[in-house]
Amino acid sequence: MTEEALSYYFPYTIDKQHHFRHFVEQGRDAFCKRHVPGYDGTNVGEFLYNKSGLSKEEIHDFEYLYENYAHWEEWFKNGKNIFSFQQALLSLLDKTDVSEITPDKFHLPYDTFYLSLKPLHIKIANGREEVIEGVYIDHNIWNGHGEHPEGYCDLSFYFVGNFKQLFLEYIPHVKSRLEDTSGAYDELPVGSFWNVWLSFEKKEGRENVKQAVAHFIQNLQAEILPKEHSLESGADTDFYNATVELLTNTINLVINCLLYLSQPTEKVEVEKRFPTGLPGNFDKQLSFAKTDKETKKIEEKINQLGFTKIRYVGQSFKRTVVAATADATVKAHWRRGHWRNQKFGEKLLQDKMIWIMPTIVNSHIGDPLKGHIYDIEEK
Repeated sequence: MTEEALSYYFPYTIDKQHHFRHFVEQGRDAFCKRHVPGYDGTNVGEFLYNKSGLSKEEIHDFEYLYENYAHWEEWFKNGKNIFSFQQALLSLLDKTDVSEITPDKFHLPYDTFYLSLKPLHIKIANGREEVIEGVYIDHNIWNGHGEHPEGYCDLSFYFVGNFKQLFLEYIPHVKSRLEDTSGAYDELPVGSFWNVWLSFEKKEGRENVKQAVAHFIQNLQAEILPKEHSLESGADTDFYNATVELLTNTINLVINCLLYLSQPTEKVEVEKRFPTGLPGNFDKQLSFAKTDKETKKIEEKINQLGFTKIRYVGQSFKRTVVAATADATVKAHWRRGHWRNQKFGEKLLQDKMIWIMPTIVNSHIGDPLKGHIYDIEEK
C-alpha cells in the first residue's frame, strides 16, 4: 500500500482534505467559525439560514462538510478504530439472514468505530456511480433517561463516500414534515439519506432487525412524504426509494459484520497493525526498531499524523462451496447462512452466537444468481 493508497480508508482521506484534526480540541464551534464568516456560537442551523448572509449553495456546501466532520469527530474521540474485512468474508456475511436477530446478540469490541465496505463496490443508489466506502457505527444501549430497559438498543449507521453531488441534489428539495406541538409542520431540510437509525425496544414491539427496519421506514415515510403524495416521480419520493434501496443493499452486510465481531474472541480472526506505505519512511523505521521503547516512540509519531492501527478481519478466509446434490438439474444457488444460538457453560446457562456460513450448491454447474437475502417490507 503506497501513501496515496492510504486514502482507501475514508476517515484518513477526509481528515487530510479538510484538516479535521486541528479542530478536535477546540470543538465544533471552532470548526464553524473557521468555515462560516461571523459565526457567533449560537444554533448552527438558525445562524446559517437567518444570519450568515451566505447563499443557499454556500450553506449546503457547509452542511455537507459539517455533517462529515461531526461523524468523523465522534469516531476520532472514541478511539479511531477501523475494521477492514477481507472481501470473501464480506461476501459471505452479505448472504446471511439477519431478520430475526435481537439486540442482545451485539457484544461489540467498541461502541463507536468505522467499518470499511469498499471491497464490495456497493453503489449508494440506483443509477449512481458513487461507491459506499464504509460506515461509521454507533451502538448505544442507554435511553435518554440513562436507563437500559430490556430489549433496548439504538444502532446508528452513517454511510460515507464521495456523495456531495447527491447531497446537493436532494437537500434543496426534500423537507422534513414532522408535526410539532402546535400542530404545525416544520419544513426543514432532511439532509443526507445515508444516515440510518435502528431502534430496538421490546415494550414497543421492536424486538428484532426486521421490526426495527420497518419502524425506521415507516417513520421516514411519515416525515418526508405528505399524506396526499402520489407514486409519481419527485424529489421526496426518490429520496424515500433511495433510502429503502440503501437499507436493502446493506442491512444484511452491516448487521452480520457486527455479529461476527460479537462472537467469542477465539472465533474471530483479527490482525491489528498499521497499514503499509506510511509517509515519513515509518514502515522502515518500525522494522528497524530494536526495543519496545523505540517502537512506541515511532508509533506515537504515526498517530500524530492521524493514522491508526487497522483491525484486519478474516485475512485467511476463503469462499465456501459444497459438492453437487443428487439432483444435478438444480441450478447453482446460494444456501443462505444463519446464526444459531448455542448454550454453554455450567448448567448451560450461558449462550453464544455460532455462524452457520452460506454455501454454494452445485457450483460446478455455473455461478449462482446474485441477490440479497434480506427483503424490506414496506407498509
